[in-house]
Amino acid sequence: MINYEIEVSNIGNITITDIVVDDNLTGLNIAIGTLLPNETATVPTSYTVTQGDIDGGRMNNVATATGR
Repeated sequence: MINYEIEVSNIGNITITDIVVDDNLTGLNIAIGTLLPNETATVPTSYTVTQGDIDGGRMNNVATATGR
């Protein structure tokens, strides 16, 4: 099992609301709410490596965060 953290940062100068983090590989879909300018949130998740992953020789994963 691989445990990792997804870090979401608001590097802009306005508040972002209704933020949702999605990670298709792990099935993570979580609302983290609001981030003020220069604020960061960390979301833990994990993935169990499969034999197919091992046979393939690598894994790729992309998580997304959306908000208003």
